[in-house]
Amino acid sequence: DSVEEVLMTNCSALETVQSGALWPLKALRKLDLRFNNFTTLPSGLFDPLVQVERIRLNGNPWFCDCRLYWLLLWLRDNVQAHILSPSNTLCAKPSNLTDVTVLDAVDKHMLCRNATVVEHTTEAHFRLFTSAVLSCRVDGSPAPSITWTTPHKYRFNWTAEYGASVGNSSLNGRVNMGDCPKFVLLPNGDLFVREVQRGDSGHYRCTATNVLGHQTVAIRLTLDYDFLVNVKIVSVLVGCATAFGFLLITMIIMLISAILRRFGLECPCCMMGESPRARQLYRMLESLEQYRCQQLERLRDNYACQVQRIKDNCTQQMEKIRESYSGQTDRLRDFCDYGTAQITNMRDNYYSQVQRVRDYGVGQIDRLRENYVFQRNRIRKFSAHHLYKLRENYKLQQQHLNKILENLNLESCRSVCARTDSIIFDPAEIGLDPPPLGMLPPPLVFPLFVDEEDTDSQISAYYTPDTLSHVSPDEVVLQPNFPNLDSFPDFAAELPVIQMPEVSVMAPDQPGPSCSPPTNVVAVHLDCDPNSDIAASEVPLLQNLSHETAV
Repeated sequence: DSVEEVLMTNCSALETVQSGALWPLKALRKLDLRFNNFTTLPSGLFDPLVQVERIRLNGNPWFCDCRLYWLLLWLRDNVQAHILSPSNTLCAKPSNLTDVTVLDAVDKHMLCRNATVVEHTTEAHFRLFTSAVLSCRVDGSPAPSITWTTPHKYRFNWTAEYGASVGNSSLNGRVNMGDCPKFVLLPNGDLFVREVQRGDSGHYRCTATNVLGHQTVAIRLTLDYDFLVNVKIVSVLVGCATAFGFLLITMIIMLISAILRRFGLECPCCMMGESPRARQLYRMLESLEQYRCQQLERLRDNYACQVQRIKDNCTQQMEKIRESYSGQTDRLRDFCDYGTAQITNMRDNYYSQVQRVRDYGVGQIDRLRENYVFQRNRIRKFSAHHLYKLRENYKLQQQHLNKILENLNLESCRSVCARTDSIIFDPAEIGLDPPPLGMLPPPLVFPLFVDEEDTDSQISAYYTPDTLSHVSPDEVVLQPNFPNLDSFPDFAAELPVIQMPEVSVMAPDQPGPSCSPPTNVVAVHLDCDPNSDIAASEVPLLQNLSHETAV
């Protein structure tokens, strides 16, 4: 920083210097660059030399063009700096400026202008899969170069001297024209985009650059989706034609079915698989599904009703507290000192009571929601259990029938059937015994009211069952409205009776619900008819001290 004079003379190998080489020499006063091999100096080389007074540049083969125009501007801005021996600082090139001083050549014999973009594409709106041409007209002296930057981070360079792309590059390195067949740089500097797609939309930047400066413009390329309107119209017409065809086919099928029913005929495809046993099974499944939907609907209605009751009670209690607070505030407002303290205490009491009512209401709603979810899961488990029992029972019947068919003597059957109209088999004569009850799978005993895996307290009134818990001891359910299943007595005997418990709404000054008493579980074995299709099951019964429940 303390260097005041630099001498770089008589060095024929010294041809160029970097633009930032003189930045540390801010205190420099004398700079001597005589008798070297300099042809030009980079723009802004002398900018850090704020205290320089004398500069010597004679004895160098200077190439006088617009690249030295910055030197003239710098001398105008820094009046304290002087170039010594300006008459000996001569141009060597070009030939028309030979033996002309550098300052005179730059100031009088050439016209230098900054690079500017005089015209470019303003609206680049093209249809999908069509080609696009982006134009960019530049002006400046010397003639500026054009650099295109695409949204894909590709760069394409064009110069007026070569008239073609040179030095193409990207953020990932140098690229060739063969690597980017989509983009082509035209001889006049325009950018050609082949078959525009969705990924080609975005901002394309055109940069004009020369030795005096640069200018950049952005061209936004967008896609035209108007042709999609025709595609939409065609899609609507095709959809309407397809719907009309299906409607016509449906009407023809219904007409044929009506004609067959009028003449007492049935479609063979409709008669397949229609046995009485299958129809009975379908009715049973429909009844089970109807029962499940009814239970879910009742649980939903009861839940919504009780939530509304809790909200109304909470609102009523808060309104009473507010009215009481307002009345007491009016009566104590006449007292100055004592009244102020009483109002503060009453306000704190009011806020505490409001918070207590709100917490109580939220707790009741959470408990009711848990009860609702539990009852819905019980109904689903109940339906799944009976479907499983029906399936296993039919599997055993099919196995029994297959065993009978395997042991049946077909030759004897043909001879006997020739003499008689019917035949009665004695199971003892052919060695077939009814399957023992031990072959049936053991009935599933659902612990409806006790969860052995739950280690948490199930006695608390605010107990929340987790994902491993099956029941809550406070959710004892009664439901007398089971669908009429007179044709299925064994199936109806095993359906549980469920009822939604009522949740009491208490005032904020009353104590919360007390812990429920412990419940006892008794497993009762019900023997069904041996000819029944449904095996015997064990049904748990709950004996509660508050109310009785029977299955």
